[in-house]
Amino acid sequence: MKRFVHSLRNAWRGIVVGFITEKHVRIHALFTVLVILLGVFFGIHAFEWAMLALSIGLVWTAELMNTAIERIGNRITEKSDFLIRDAKDIAAGAVLFAVFSAIAVGLIIFVPKALEKFGLW
Repeated sequence: MKRFVHSLRNAWRGIVVGFITEKHVRIHALFTVLVILLGVFFGIHAFEWAMLALSIGLVWTAELMNTAIERIGNRITEKSDFLIRDAKDIAAGAVLFAVFSAIAVGLIIFVPKALEKFGLW
């Protein structure tokens, strides 16, 4: 149990370090709060919350993994290396893909609710 708690503490530390040091992690945090507030405002249903939670989790996971890959690559060498560049670009592409997926989920959930709430549908 002690090892488990230690592992959780290390994982939490990684999230905090990412938040403190990475601008994009803070941007994702801002959008996470915005999406949660929109969900409360529109009174979304449990399934919609689940879809948003999965989308948010996917984006955060991709961004934190991207940050880890960038740091490892920078630690290995600061010189130009095409394989490290490619690894970083692929990881960044994964974040972009996750963000586009999350945006799609958000649009599917929130556009009809906004249209209905404001009498445009």
